Amino acid sequence: MNKNNLRYLIYFGFFLSGFSALGYQFLWIRALATFLINTTYSFSLILFTFLFGLALGSFLISKLINKIKKEILFLSLIEYGIGLFSLFSLFLIYQFPQLIKLFSLNLMADFFLLLIFTFFAIAFLILPPTIFMGMTYALGIKILTKNIETLGLSAGYLQGFNTLGCLFGSLLTGFLLLPNFSTVGSVTFLCALNFLFATLLIFLTTKKIFYRLASLLAFLPLLFLFPFLNQPIVLPYEVRSFSKYLNILYYKELPSGTVSVVENPSKERRIFVNGTEVISTTYPGLKTVRLMGILPLLFHPQPETCLIIGYGMGVTTTILAQSPRVKSIEAIEICEGVVKGSEFFNDFNHQVYKNEKVKIIIDDGRAFLTKSKKKYDVISCDPTHPIFGSGNLYTQEFFLLAKSHLKEKGMMVLYLPFFSLTYDNLLAIMKTFQSVFPHTFLFRALSHGILVGFLSSEVKFDYFEAIKRLAELPNLDDLSAVNISLPEEIFATLFLDSLALAHLTKDAKSNTDDKPFIEFASARVAHNLRRTWIENLENLLPHIPSPSYLINKYVIIKPHSQEIFAQLTDYLLAEKYKLKGIILKTKGGNEKEEIAHYLYALKINPKDREAKMLLLLKMK
Repeated sequence: MNKNNLRYLIYFGFFLSGFSALGYQFLWIRALATFLINTTYSFSLILFTFLFGLALGSFLISKLINKIKKEILFLSLIEYGIGLFSLFSLFLIYQFPQLIKLFSLNLMADFFLLLIFTFFAIAFLILPPTIFMGMTYALGIKILTKNIETLGLSAGYLQGFNTLGCLFGSLLTGFLLLPNFSTVGSVTFLCALNFLFATLLIFLTTKKIFYRLASLLAFLPLLFLFPFLNQPIVLPYEVRSFSKYLNILYYKELPSGTVSVVENPSKERRIFVNGTEVISTTYPGLKTVRLMGILPLLFHPQPETCLIIGYGMGVTTTILAQSPRVKSIEAIEICEGVVKGSEFFNDFNHQVYKNEKVKIIIDDGRAFLTKSKKKYDVISCDPTHPIFGSGNLYTQEFFLLAKSHLKEKGMMVLYLPFFSLTYDNLLAIMKTFQSVFPHTFLFRALSHGILVGFLSSEVKFDYFEAIKRLAELPNLDDLSAVNISLPEEIFATLFLDSLALAHLTKDAKSNTDDKPFIEFASARVAHNLRRTWIENLENLLPHIPSPSYLINKYVIIKPHSQEIFAQLTDYLLAEKYKLKGIILKTKGGNEKEEIAHYLYALKINPKDREAKMLLLLKMK
């Protein structure tokens, strides 16, 4: 093979090598981010390991290069090594969640130890192929450069073609390969590019039959992967661990996220995006999203235009769309796979995606508001937990942006997790929200929080107007299923009013774009779901205002009825004892006292359906 043809082959090969390298990196980041603690930490660790591997490979080849006599053969072997180790990474990715979960449980008390272990786990997966990648550049230079005068020319062209390959590799892997061929198919294709370059090097530079035959046989591992090309290997740990009990209804790897819809033997369904459960049909999950829908209908004087950030399975949208007072709803969802997955929840969303009032928009919620000039009566925001990539939806700047898109008497509803947040961080989110919406109230849907901010200072719950508005809904079964179909049940979810919140958060810090500490600090307690939930609720319990105060200050009962006042009081009092029982249940080990709290709640309010439900579940 003449020198010019060899030069062109090396340039073409380095284009392919760059294409595959950045393609692998993209796929590794996407896959591993599903299992790791926090997207920012995950990206940083993976990028560090990737670049460290390249640097280590370059260092190692610098010690060997003068001893290598057959540079072309050595380069081809390196390319085969990149492909084979990258193929092996599929197996490691499949096993990765078990390793992470095992060490997360053992090291959850020490966040830095967990990070160190995570680095070594990532290194075990990524370092071998990246070390080989780091060796290729020096080998390519040596093959192309026979005298010092052409060194700069060879290095420049080689770097240029390699960088061009990196550019197209990252672009096409994300937008073409992954959506159409999943992780397994994409890695197989990229591996084939490495093998192709290696095989061309051998076929075009040697006539030895043994080498040529061996180069063709290297493609055999790819053939064995064909039956597994659509295998869902990037499944969350919770799904993988109980896969034999779960029915995977939908699985799709997309640029915006890997979406899984699963059903357990109890017929409860969940949507996972990457490794995060974004919604479920469990009782607490449904109560939260339905309460987020009904609160604006009862508290806003005329909720005609609504914006939903985080469409999810469409339950909040469904509640709002049922009201004749609501004229239009724009539902924003960043991941198109979630919208497709919502079709498996028709019993809960009643195919609201076909409702003429509803317009579903695939976009980032914050980016949408930045571009939009529209104003709304209600903005409802139901993001994932801030540690899982939605930290910018819990900052002061985002709340200000949302406020600028509200009409004069507008209100904003925000999901607030009580778990995987330290108490200080929980207070910080509430402080940040209230700094933008002074008239902020915290509602509690069993085990989850909902912040509601009003522009108007006149926040009132009109009891008889609530009855009228509930009667306007064509079907109360959805609300009744989670025990919020009566005005008393809905008002009883009020946990803290604006004065109590202001007192609680007076010394808390605000979470801003410039200093988004919530996203990072919370990652340190990410695995302590129960402990943080218990601590946060126990700290908030003593600050719950008295029922008489809340009713006198915020409820309109005209004509006045002592009976209704007493009913509201009973529901609010019972709510406190139900919460005490749920806290004991979460702690475990004190069933008698837990049952006693449920019984006392029923003694206070015999009509409390949720207390009866909790007691029955405990008795089973």
